[in-house]
Amino acid sequence: MSKIVDFDSLIEAAKKEPQPQEFLFVFLRSVLPENATPSQIQKFHKNEGGMLLPIMQVHKSVDELSSFKDLVDESLTYSEEWQIVLTGCLSGLNGQRPEGEIINEHLNTMIDSVKKGLSLSKYLAFNRDGVPLFF
Repeated sequence: MSKIVDFDSLIEAAKKEPQPQEFLFVFLRSVLPENATPSQIQKFHKNEGGMLLPIMQVHKSVDELSSFKDLVDESLTYSEEWQIVLTGCLSGLNGQRPEGEIINEHLNTMIDSVKKGLSLSKYLAFNRDGVPLFF
């Protein structure tokens, strides 16, 4: 089993899997919650705290990913506001990539987890510099 320490090792681990892998990405930004307290506002302006808000999503096969930089560059054509990318992976079956309906179901699960404030520890997360984040 490969140890995943960064985005590149994630791609390499996916390439070693016997079934095709589909990456799921949900791009997030931190915002102040409604009715934020003065303490929350102060922490937010120090880049601490805040509420995560999903702003866009995409899925890509492992063959469509070459580097984290390329993912960031592509994402910036759609939005410059994201700060964190939440990453999941789906395995195909019988040599086939996962289907669109299954992909959308899992992307929606990721988005719902963020919106409901559920644990995100089962996903990998990276900041815009590719540094892994832990929840």
